[in-house]
Amino acid sequence: MVQRTCKVCQLPFDFRGGSPMCSDACLSRWEQLRANVYRAIVVPARKDFDTAVEEFDKDPESYNMSKREFKLQLTARLNEARELHSRFLESSHPIEFVQNELSEHADEILGEAQ
Repeated sequence: MVQRTCKVCQLPFDFRGGSPMCSDACLSRWEQLRANVYRAIVVPARKDFDTAVEEFDKDPESYNMSKREFKLQLTARLNEARELHSRFLESSHPIEFVQNELSEHADEILGEAQ
């Protein structure tokens, strides 16, 4: 057996392959955190993209750029949100990542079980 540190509670445990979490409770907490980060970061960026494109279509002249340029800017913002989500998924300490990198969303993401 190999000693590992649980991704969620940060306690050492005997890793036997499979999940990098030490218990069903930590696995459940990880699934909750993962979903909350996605909802807090990626979903709003996707909605902003869709809303902004609709607004652009209503009055394209007011933007002083082509629709293609506008979409490229929006896509860059969406990609930043996706990249941040990926960094969260790869983090060895996701709760600390939320507290440091996503502090403005920490209460929403971490909920009651901090």
